[in-house]
Amino acid sequence: MITIGHQRVRRQRSWKRFAAAGAAIALLLWVVTLGAVVASLVLAPTCAAASPRGAQPAVTGRVAPTPVSGHPVAVATAENDQSVFVALATWGTGDPNGIQVFRRGPDGLRPRGIIPLRSAVSGLVLSPDGQVLLATVDDGLAILDVARGSTGDPSSLMGYVPAAGGAGALGTALAAGRYLFTTDRQAGRIDVLDLPRIESGDFGPSAQVGTIEVDVAPSGLAVSPDGRYAYVVSQLQRPAVRLGTADLLYGGLASFGALRKAGTLSVIDMKRIDLDPSTAVIARVSAGCAPSGVAASPDGKTVWVIARQSNELLAFAADRLRRGKQPDPLAQVPVGAAPIGLQLVRGGRFALVAESSGAGDSGAAEELCVVDTVAALAGRQAVRTRIPVGGFSGDIWVSADQRLAYVANNGSSALTPVDLTALFG
Repeated sequence: MITIGHQRVRRQRSWKRFAAAGAAIALLLWVVTLGAVVASLVLAPTCAAASPRGAQPAVTGRVAPTPVSGHPVAVATAENDQSVFVALATWGTGDPNGIQVFRRGPDGLRPRGIIPLRSAVSGLVLSPDGQVLLATVDDGLAILDVARGSTGDPSSLMGYVPAAGGAGALGTALAAGRYLFTTDRQAGRIDVLDLPRIESGDFGPSAQVGTIEVDVAPSGLAVSPDGRYAYVVSQLQRPAVRLGTADLLYGGLASFGALRKAGTLSVIDMKRIDLDPSTAVIARVSAGCAPSGVAASPDGKTVWVIARQSNELLAFAADRLRRGKQPDPLAQVPVGAAPIGLQLVRGGRFALVAESSGAGDSGAAEELCVVDTVAALAGRQAVRTRIPVGGFSGDIWVSADQRLAYVANNGSSALTPVDLTALFG
């Protein structure tokens, strides 16, 4: 009995030593993680926030909003702009996941039905021939047949292509008619898919070409007109000190807007993707506070970026970006609060910028800012007008005939058409 008692005492002491050692290791890991985050904060480039531009007189151009059965985040049109597909996000229980389909007519948009998907949709893009609609969902890509989908037929869903590493898909872009890019916000990378394989019905692993690592929380994609380069904006530069838990904490702080550090604009060389996607990023520069959208001018000379936290539209020279040196912006235009949507129209002569200040959470109207890009590059007053739209604006889609723009108003559950002919003639 005495021996057993001693054994119990030894076991209790051993357990306490193990517990103390575990606590010491946990504390050390926490200190190292905190140190990595602090070091990254100190070394990361800063950015200056600008005040949003005040209201401008509204002009004719707004069309009555069309109610949507959910919270729209992206739009695409097909069949000569007669079919309108609206991606739906979820805000709570009961919100539909999927794509609501409308038909354009002389009296506006008429709903045709909702194509249900297995999770919320965050981006839409059409194949070059207009026959396939590609929608980003939480864990990959949904593939739909446009002809059947235009009637709202649920059987138009042909299948899903999984993301390379799981959840996090946000937006899409086509490159050179061959590649399909999807941004993985959680992983901080671009997944590259083989578009011809997908169009032929191959939705398996062979459709995945590779991945391209970019910075924290990529949120916008654009491709140069010649298809040679792709541009990606990320909310924040990757931590200067890389450590798993520190990276997650650093990215989480950025996602909640707790950091006033510069985001980045990365340049991808398409010719390197076949050889080794991991080497495809040829340049990375700072691009304002929390950049959220990017667009390349039709002549390929200028790359435009909207910075959400610094409330501005920035222009960069494309050739200088590709050389990898940090260029000064060609233009910095103060726009509305927290811009998140960007589209160039009329041959790049104008930029449409949608704000998302947060007032739209209650359905209150926000605005679409119209910027004269020529005036901006010349250093002149560039904001032409601001047009009232619905609450919490997001994605902007421009019809193929350049006569209408559609603004997805997530907060007010509406799609706002804007008459570009009335604006520009």
